Amino acid sequence: MWREREKERENVRVKKITKSVERKETLDILLFFNSEMMSFCWNWAPLLLLLVLTPDLLPTHLINTRPLLTHAIPTSPPVTHPKIQYVTAVGFDYDEDDYTEENASHFPPNYSKVSSASTLVPMQPKPCDYHPCQDNQVPCSQLSAQTGCLCPGLSGVDEPPHAPHLQKLVPGTDGGAEVRWCAPASVVSGYRVVIEDRKGAPLQFRGDSRSGVLRELEAGVKVCVEAVNIAGTSAPSELSCLRYDPPEATNLALRAGVIGGGLGFLLLLSLVALVLWRRQTCKTGESLLQHGGNAVMKFCVAENVRVK
Repeated sequence: MWREREKERENVRVKKITKSVERKETLDILLFFNSEMMSFCWNWAPLLLLLVLTPDLLPTHLINTRPLLTHAIPTSPPVTHPKIQYVTAVGFDYDEDDYTEENASHFPPNYSKVSSASTLVPMQPKPCDYHPCQDNQVPCSQLSAQTGCLCPGLSGVDEPPHAPHLQKLVPGTDGGAEVRWCAPASVVSGYRVVIEDRKGAPLQFRGDSRSGVLRELEAGVKVCVEAVNIAGTSAPSELSCLRYDPPEATNLALRAGVIGGGLGFLLLLSLVALVLWRRQTCKTGESLLQHGGNAVMKFCVAENVRVK
């Protein structure tokens, strides 16, 4: 029994010694391989770096480094920019996809190009170049559709228009007059001019008209301008009516006074000249008497008697 136990202990001791020897040999092999690889890398590292930096030095028939370099460089995926749509408040739609280099100089009315980073920047809409008193002007709605400008507020087409503003009545050369007015802030399809105490239909004018000619207009007559649309006619107001008061009628009395005053002044001037002439004639009577001017002396004596 004792020998068997000693034998088992000896076998275990031998196995431990064998395992330790094997581990040491394996470790030595790994250390040797590691040292050899490190020396290999340090020896070939400059050459590999030189080949990477200057691939043209390596003959192309040995190895083609250009495809390797091409595949070695990582490429980032293409960046997809978000699609931006520009919508204005005046019904003008603009899509970024419609922008090309050919029409780079044409931008939507409410946008401008500021830099390559931001292609278009919204601009503040401006009021339309529209004057309500200008004759035969393009409608503001058409200007807004073309340029993107803003029109003044208007009442609806289903409401009667507001009264227009009658500016003035300009006298004409044939006894008539020209009437001028401004459009109201309403949808208007036409205008008509009504003359006080005149029979017949009123004069009709287009919606873009701002003036009209009236024939044989008497002084003191009231003239009114009315706006018309499908909902009705504007009501008369103080701004839409004027009385025709031509300068000829107002200045007639002044002209008569000026003419009468001028005639009176000429008559007075003539009388003063006549009196001075008579006095001068009497003073020179003595010299005229010496030359036979008896008639002149008699005239002067008679005048002196009348004066006394």
